[in-house]
Amino acid sequence: RTISMAIAMETLLAELATELGELVPGVRINNNTLSGQVTTAAVGTSIVDVNNRFELDPDGLSFNYLRVVSDSTTIANQNVVVQIATYNTATNTITTTAGLASTSTNTQYQIFRRLPPSAYLQAITESIRSAFPAIHASKSDTSLTILAQTYIYTVPPDFDEVTLVEIQTNLGIASFPYKQIPFDLIKSDELQTIQLLETYPATYKIRLTGMGAMTAPTSLISTINVSGDDIEIIKMGAKSSLYRRLAGIASDGSEDQGNFLGLAKTYYDLFQEAKRSHRKLTPKMQIIRDPRYGWL
Repeated sequence: RTISMAIAMETLLAELATELGELVPGVRINNNTLSGQVTTAAVGTSIVDVNNRFELDPDGLSFNYLRVVSDSTTIANQNVVVQIATYNTATNTITTTAGLASTSTNTQYQIFRRLPPSAYLQAITESIRSAFPAIHASKSDTSLTILAQTYIYTVPPDFDEVTLVEIQTNLGIASFPYKQIPFDLIKSDELQTIQLLETYPATYKIRLTGMGAMTAPTSLISTINVSGDDIEIIKMGAKSSLYRRLAGIASDGSEDQGNFLGLAKTYYDLFQEAKRSHRKLTPKMQIIRDPRYGWL
């Protein structure tokens, strides 16, 4: 299994927008080089780029979105997204449809051409949900405790699959190892339960191991824990969704619309194939009983 790493949503968003040709060159996120930074003087809705690095698309100004990535003096501006209304080429000034607080001279921006940052967040979230169970989060839980004469226990709702059930081997010493025990998994539309096949001492803890869907990001400053292989699959699903949205705002019957629909289908097919070949559900362990030692 590839080691997971924490990936910032704004980093993933910038990668997707760049690969789709939707992030305007010259306006970057944090940790860029001096030549890539934007130096501005701004008050309210008028923003002047003194280094002339906005490089806006003159054919689609009404569809451009500006996101404030960082502002060292005005915290209220950070992560604010506003739509760009006009661009004055003579003064290198843009006017936004909503106001911003006065910003410092080292404010950093991202500018998106046709889709707002929220569209990327939604596409990534949909892709993560659709990628389950090929891409999943490992789950472990010790909240269940053996009750007298009770064999059926409700599985916590964040589990989509239980692959292993274990029981505490020493009630007085928490560090003692758990041992694997046999079980049946019972699923219904509303919940799933485990049925224990043997009797165990009351008050002993049960440990469940399994898998569930990854936690979806909730904002542009969220992070997700995912491996490098998994993130490429998530990006495939997100690109399919984003190209469909671009087709939806293109002129009906236009060459652009046809191209976007074709790309959406291509990435959808790649996404489905990657899910099939990437990772299968882990089967429930088979328990073999040895009469000399009990359950192994």
